[in-house]
Amino acid sequence: MALPAPVVPFSEVALIDAAAEALGCPVIGLMERAGEALASEARKLAGDGPVLVVCGPGNNGGDGYVCARHLARAGVDTTLWAVEPPRSDLALSMAERLPDTVRQVTGPEGHAGLVVDCILGAGTLGPPREPIAGALRRLRAGGWPVLAADAPTGLGTDLVLPATLTLCFQVAKRELIGAPGVGEFKTVDIG
Repeated sequence: MALPAPVVPFSEVALIDAAAEALGCPVIGLMERAGEALASEARKLAGDGPVLVVCGPGNNGGDGYVCARHLARAGVDTTLWAVEPPRSDLALSMAERLPDTVRQVTGPEGHAGLVVDCILGAGTLGPPREPIAGALRRLRAGGWPVLAADAPTGLGTDLVLPATLTLCFQVAKRELIGAPGVGEFKTVDIG
């Protein structure tokens, strides 16, 4: 009998990443697997439609850059919007690996497909500030289906980007259970 996936609070996510690295599993490998899992779910949700991957400046954005790379290599019509430029070393590294087939844009206008939310991750607390707050308003106005990476951006605030599906990496997050804007959620093992 398989055991259910653990459920942990957001505050323990960084500890899990640090423990994985201490046990010989580099965070870059976790990011690669998270982005690949996102791309797999995005292909299922988008069907033959286009995908807009929206990235923030941190490692959640890095997951998005990996996702966009995998989608483009699979022949999916992929567009990327970096709401803020990458600032973490890992996000910068992943942004540099984007293939030329990923179109980069400065907003969601004209998009009519799935949105992959890789703006802010589980480690972010409080209401999003600009330019992310404005990006969330624009995305919410579009009404597109959303695949959230680990947690919907703005969770627990009036700016939450409501997800159709939230894909939790490694463990389910306690704050997602029963929270508005999460949609369906499932957990994927990233090693």
